[in-house]
Amino acid sequence: MRTLDGEESVRLGLLRFPLIVGVVFIHAYRSTAESGPAGDAAGGAGTVADRVQAFISQGLARPAVPLFFLMSGYLFFYGVAEWSPEGYRAKLKARARTLLVPFLFWNIATLAAVWLAQSWAVTRGFFSGKNAAVGELGPLEWMAAIFGIGRWPISYQFWFIRDLMVLVLLTPLIHRLNKSLPVIFLGALFCIWFFNLADLPAPAPEAAFFFSVGCLFGAQNRSLFCLDRHGVVITAAFVMMVWLDSDAGFEGVHVQLHKLEVLLGMAACLFLTRYAAAWSGARQLLGALGAASFFVYAAHEPLLAALMKVARARSLPGGADAVLAVYFAVPVLVIGLLVGIHACAIRFCPRFIRVVSGGRG
Repeated sequence: MRTLDGEESVRLGLLRFPLIVGVVFIHAYRSTAESGPAGDAAGGAGTVADRVQAFISQGLARPAVPLFFLMSGYLFFYGVAEWSPEGYRAKLKARARTLLVPFLFWNIATLAAVWLAQSWAVTRGFFSGKNAAVGELGPLEWMAAIFGIGRWPISYQFWFIRDLMVLVLLTPLIHRLNKSLPVIFLGALFCIWFFNLADLPAPAPEAAFFFSVGCLFGAQNRSLFCLDRHGVVITAAFVMMVWLDSDAGFEGVHVQLHKLEVLLGMAACLFLTRYAAAWSGARQLLGALGAASFFVYAAHEPLLAALMKVARARSLPGGADAVLAVYFAVPVLVIGLLVGIHACAIRFCPRFIRVVSGGRG
């Protein structure tokens, strides 16, 4: 049984909170063209306000999700000297605690919360959307909403956990293909993801490719930080490309360029953990905040969406300054609030909060 190198383990741990912050800002993004009167006052899409939002949410933050899949595959296989049915069953048992239990809890809790919010006239407008109201759903539709069958889960950020659970079930096949046909297998997954050759429901091409690459690196005891020696150049190229591409909105013919930026951004994020680990202040702060990462991930929606709706409605017609103020202030408020709630929960009901966080924190 191999154990992860101490410094590499620390560096991966330091990524947890910054990547969750990235996920929250991805979900906070809404172009000024979609922002109603406030967006009109800001000048519409393509303005400075829109470009700043796109630069952060559609650019700098986008490596977060594939990095989580990469690390999940890597940690699943790291330390596995020989693949065996017994080891696989042990892994499944562990992942039931860390993935399935919080997945069920948060989706059922969100379903109940949305049903209550849609039942009250004061809050109904903030929880309306394209889907039918929760109270109008039948039992099969409730199950589909909870498990994300043929749709997003009701707590939609949990599509990541849903796809991850499917991939965990498929690890014997992934391991076999990685061992016997690595170039063909990973090459095919890369092409499907990079060129949008298929739109798979679960797991998504992005999830399947990066998780499988992580599995290969973990099984072969390779370091995820193997590109550190080129880190400065990669990071500079990533930031420059994202800034140039943000003006185009990352759409159309720019899709493959955007995905190249994601690959560079993943390497840049891994590289930058070297400095965070070397700086004692950052190491302590990110290490402490990392304990709240899963809770922030799990609980930030639909809270974020509701507060963004309220803030945008009240900010009109404030123009670009108001759009950007809402864009930065609401995610920071949500993250800070949830970190505080997590700290209180760890103090007063530690067992409960660890169960619903999959044993984390």
